[in-house]
Amino acid sequence: MVSDLRYALRALRHHRSFALVGVLSIALGIGANSVVFSLADALLFRPLPVPKPAKSRQSAIPASRAAACSNVIPGFRRFPQ
Repeated sequence: MVSDLRYALRALRHHRSFALVGVLSIALGIGANSVVFSLADALLFRPLPVPKPAKSRQSAIPASRAAACSNVIPGFRRFPQ
């Protein structure tokens, strides 16, 4: 095992461009993984930064009515606040 490690290090020393590409690939993968998990943590796992998140509402328009509701601003004033 030690001799294999020595051989690998010696080979990487002779082919520096291959070693650089490997190190950069690993660094890019670790960075992308950190970004994805940070976004997932911030958006999915933490509560909303609003005073009363339990009273928040979600509104959605069904896909069948989406074409009919393309201009929703005039109808917005009909809803009670």
